[in-house]
Amino acid sequence: MQLDRVTSNASQPDQTIEKLGSFKSLGGGGYNYIALTDDSGRLAEMELNGEMTLRATILSGAPALNFFMVTPAVEVVDPNPTPVDTVLSVSSIGNQITISWAEGGTLESVADLGSGTWNAVNGASSPYTTDASAAQQYFRVR
Repeated sequence: MQLDRVTSNASQPDQTIEKLGSFKSLGGGGYNYIALTDDSGRLAEMELNGEMTLRATILSGAPALNFFMVTPAVEVVDPNPTPVDTVLSVSSIGNQITISWAEGGTLESVADLGSGTWNAVNGASSPYTTDASAAQQYFRVR
């Protein structure tokens, strides 16, 4: 589902909108709370102040929607975090490989799975793009 802010008169046809982000389903059925994320997969930030009109658009192939709610985001830092499964996706266009992931984490790479040491990819954030003609590398998110 995509969430937009209507920036023109909400009572008129042909409204103009500003994309705020998307809710991407986790799949698997049941009830899930799904955060609003931007096009890079990061938590979307928006300021709600005063009266405004939001438009929710259910995109094709989306699962059934029971409800959605808008709540203030509060960052909670767990002193003993539990590892989470991170969804990692890889795509290629031409000579470029793009690695994307959610849930935070650090992108690491190694040249040899058998005897190499995993090292953080300096400055990498999702999505990370690299040249496909570079030396062979394996990637993971920790």
